[in-house]
Amino acid sequence: MRSPYCRALEPTPGHLLIVAGTRPEAIKLAPIVSALLADGRLPLTVVAAGQQSLEVSRVFDQWGLYAMHLPQLPSYGHWRAAEREQRHRLRALFRALGADAVMVQGDTWSAYAAARAAAELERPLIHVEAGLRSPDPRDPYPEDALRRLISRRAWRHYAPTGSAREALLAEGVDDAQIEVSGSTAVDALRWLLARAQQPTWEDERVDLMVTLHRRENWDSGLDLVCRALDQVLQERPALRVLWPLHSNTRLAQRVRDQLGQQPGVRLCEPLPHDQFIARLRACGRILSDSGGVQEELPYLGAAGLIVRRCSERPQSVASGHARLCAASDPGFAEALRQLLDRDRPARMPFEQTSPWGDGLAGTRIARSVVAALLARRAPPAQALALPA
Repeated sequence: MRSPYCRALEPTPGHLLIVAGTRPEAIKLAPIVSALLADGRLPLTVVAAGQQSLEVSRVFDQWGLYAMHLPQLPSYGHWRAAEREQRHRLRALFRALGADAVMVQGDTWSAYAAARAAAELERPLIHVEAGLRSPDPRDPYPEDALRRLISRRAWRHYAPTGSAREALLAEGVDDAQIEVSGSTAVDALRWLLARAQQPTWEDERVDLMVTLHRRENWDSGLDLVCRALDQVLQERPALRVLWPLHSNTRLAQRVRDQLGQQPGVRLCEPLPHDQFIARLRACGRILSDSGGVQEELPYLGAAGLIVRRCSERPQSVASGHARLCAASDPGFAEALRQLLDRDRPARMPFEQTSPWGDGLAGTRIARSVVAALLARRAPPAQALALPA
């Protein structure tokens, strides 16, 4: 059965366009889309922007949501070229559909392209997961820089934490434009856990999961991680590792070349989010550079070694669920051993006092967006004419 949301595909002036380029964006936007549809007062169109088409489709399909798909973008030598092409076609789409406002999430070049297209057409921009800042604006590159550039163009900022709000205030954003909502990644996690999904491979034991995809690890970082893993596996032949490979075929092949013959490592295609969470929940340990994983760890009672020099998500480090260590660090292999040997940290509840909120951010954001856009569209109050 087609979703009633399909009605929003008509080019109706005055509706909200929500742009998702990557799988993490889709995961974190899906709770907001669901809440907006449940409210029903705003016509909206979700656009799968063609950066990771298949992965975005799978996420929205799981949530029972429909997206308008732009063609998959070709592979470009540099993200700037991809952003330019993305911006041009999003600008044409926004104009054709009569978008009244645009929503983006996070720090990808698709989000940045949509933000620039909205600014060029003078459409108000809504930024979800706003205000996260790395201690070093150049690390991670270009994500931290893109997030800051998106913030300069935003009309409404939905900050996941109080510290994200403080970062926006320090950059001169008006407090009236900021709302601390919590993280919608936690909404998606809460939604999945309520469905009690089970691991796909019932009889397979997994001691450690691995994901690696961020640009800062594309060069030597990926190879250093593979070498450290191989070293630890030589020391611990009973260790069982599951590595869902990234959709970037060049990165995936480099992992296969180095670990494909290692009997302790299972390499697989990217897992649907529910299967990934089920595996991480059962295993309790992950080696990753993912921002979303850092937010999920406290609520799964899982520990992560985050393959980065610094992070815009220090809350998960402070809670004891994550530890930062760059692949180039001389102590990286030892940090991996310590991850394997440590006890699982306590699972944190879905409460507003938890590091990333209570898992109800999507409803909170949807309510705020509806109120803000309806107020913006309302005609100005007319002065009463006094009788003569």
